Amino acid sequence: MLTVKGFLHLAVVGGRKRVCKYLLEVGNVDINMKDWIASETPLHHAISKGHFPTIVFLLQIPFMLHLRCQGIWRIE
Repeated sequence: MLTVKGFLHLAVVGGRKRVCKYLLEVGNVDINMKDWIASETPLHHAISKGHFPTIVFLLQIPFMLHLRCQGIWRIE
């Protein structure tokens, strides 16, 4: 079953900044939420896909910059 959390990660992977904004405003989603595959946050996904407008949008939201995923990505 796809949750609101899953929709946020899908929106980020697809570079859908407006959908991300809507889900964060209306869906009450935690921006630090990690996915269940590689423990990646939405920002990890945006960076790995090179979606610059989405990256800039996500960086404007308060979140924890020291989060790690299971892979090689680390945000500092």
